[in-house]
Amino acid sequence: MDCPRYKVVCIRYIKRDEDRLQIQIYSSETGKWKISEQFFSAPYHTDFREGVYLHHAIHWVPSNGNPCYFKLDTEELKFLPSVVGVNGPIYFGESRGHLHLVSRKWADRGERHLQLNVYEMLNDYSGWFLKYRVELDELLNAYPQMIQTIKVIGRDQDPSIPQLYNYSVLDVVRGEEDDETFMAIFIPGKIIKYSMRKTSHIVTSL
Repeated sequence: MDCPRYKVVCIRYIKRDEDRLQIQIYSSETGKWKISEQFFSAPYHTDFREGVYLHHAIHWVPSNGNPCYFKLDTEELKFLPSVVGVNGPIYFGESRGHLHLVSRKWADRGERHLQLNVYEMLNDYSGWFLKYRVELDELLNAYPQMIQTIKVIGRDQDPSIPQLYNYSVLDVVRGEEDDETFMAIFIPGKIIKYSMRKTSHIVTSL
């Protein structure tokens, strides 16, 4: 069976002491690397490893001032709008031709509450809209191992803020119907399938 055609995109700093980046593209058809004419700048700590492929383009998490997707067919850098009020999303991915971004909603001080906002990109890339607001409090009750105990100055501190809960969003899977959409969530020792209809079950135990 013939190997399908593919391209590899490499983003590298031209010089370590500069924030100017270069895009290199490898094509399986030619077997050669090509340096794109597109250059851009980004802080040295910018992470370009978690790229998402959609519509013949590689997308990266939106961030202020940085190009966020690269069109492979035209070799153009484009910008994605950021989500107002969201810094450091905990998930960025694609399902059924739609980009999704997940962020935490911060709890009030002293309140144990876990809520995630799931955003979806508009088809014309003009902006994000809030698709789901997901309450995960039932997971905290069902799986107390999610709640970490942190040592602070020699004493245990029971966290009540979401960033200290032990979990991660592995995937957002868009269903054919809205009520078929679910998230795959990792918690210590398990992967949970959490439906947007607020039902969950264990997919696998680790």
